[in-house]
Amino acid sequence: MTGDPPREASPASYRTIWEIAGPILLSLLAQNIVGVTDTAFLGRVGEVELGASAIGGVFYLILYMIVFGFATGVQILVARRHGEKKYASIGQIIDNSFYFIAGVSLLITAAIFFGGPPFFRMVLSSGAITEASSIFLKYRVLGLFFAATTLLFRSFYTGISFTKYLSISATIMASVNVVLDYLLIFGHAGLPALGIRGAAIATSISEAVGLLFFILITRKNPLLKRYKLFRLIRPDFSVISKTLGISVFVMLQYLLSIGSWFVFFMIVEKMGERPLAVSNIIRSLYLFMMLPGWAFGSVASTLVSGSLGEEKPENVIPVIRRIAGFSFLMMLSILIIALPFYLHLHQ
Repeated sequence: MTGDPPREASPASYRTIWEIAGPILLSLLAQNIVGVTDTAFLGRVGEVELGASAIGGVFYLILYMIVFGFATGVQILVARRHGEKKYASIGQIIDNSFYFIAGVSLLITAAIFFGGPPFFRMVLSSGAITEASSIFLKYRVLGLFFAATTLLFRSFYTGISFTKYLSISATIMASVNVVLDYLLIFGHAGLPALGIRGAAIATSISEAVGLLFFILITRKNPLLKRYKLFRLIRPDFSVISKTLGISVFVMLQYLLSIGSWFVFFMIVEKMGERPLAVSNIIRSLYLFMMLPGWAFGSVASTLVSGSLGEEKPENVIPVIRRIAGFSFLMMLSILIIALPFYLHLHQ
């Protein structure tokens, strides 16, 4: 980083859009590798473990999406203030958002750590799936605070249109997860074979490592000092309320969309352990194909809000059209690649 974070043209060019979207897409890809790795390794352990990781993983994803939706609101506000060149106020947004996200994630962690197993016993029919899902979620939720705080850094860097660090952090996290999955699930290098418990512990540790990278790189970069991040100022509930007002409907949207997956898996679970395991594999593939859409959606939030902050509303529609075209072409390419496999399965 040799100067100010890159700013978009008027309106943003296709190159600028890709310069922002590329690292976001790579970071999402690296994060998706975490889930794929768990699926691949646990598939070698057994169908119960693979199916249980689907139940526990999707339930965790519901919790994660609560803070993800709030972080989307943070990103929009950061982009607006960056467009207005009110850099110091960005630090106020980040600090107050940290208080909210930290408090919510810790409360959720405590509630799920103690209340998750009884909940699963009420909604699941298989005793083996219930026990394995409870174990997975109990250790997986320990990483929620690290994941939530990492989202705050992602929102900041995406909001100022400097996304290079996102892909680096996600790559580090994915690499750590692959290694720890191999060691902890199967018990290599003198470590005990923890099975599904090891998968959850590995992912939680990898999220902590990803957060550590963001903390170190942010403290090291002198050009980020103007944003006055993490000064731990006195909480300003008006800032939290404004951020929540922007993000609450996004939080609700994610809650409903991911919640439908959880309901689906509960239905499949009653059909048996093998259908649940197969459904988990399909879900991993589906999420992989959706990555470009999420990446370009994040870019749209940044560039639209930034244009409004710069008092250039005339740039909003052209930017949306370019981003939508970019996203359409990438999603179409994925469908074309996937079509032969679909046709092969239905011959």
